Amino acid sequence: MSVISYRTKIDRKFLEKAAVQKLKYRSVNAFIDHAVEKALQDELGAETPAKKIAHEIAHIVNKHYPLNFRAADSKEEREMLKDLEDLKSGKVKAVRATRHT
Repeated sequence: MSVISYRTKIDRKFLEKAAVQKLKYRSVNAFIDHAVEKALQDELGAETPAKKIAHEIAHIVNKHYPLNFRAADSKEEREMLKDLEDLKSGKVKAVRATRHT
């Protein structure tokens, strides 16, 4: 792991509060890593026009129709654990998904 010095133009306290408390990152460094990775992916990740268009469409869909994750309630958790036990015991046959490229 290498260290790169970073001086933010944004107030440090505001950045910490926004990244850790509001956006739920582990730390400001985790937030910065994610932001840099996303910027690099946006700039360098689309090497063909088709990939660039697909990336832009995915970004727009995510922006306007974001997924909201929530914790499972106790009933849902029991159902998921039962399904998992059924898979492990062999009562239910699992079908593996394959990736077609």
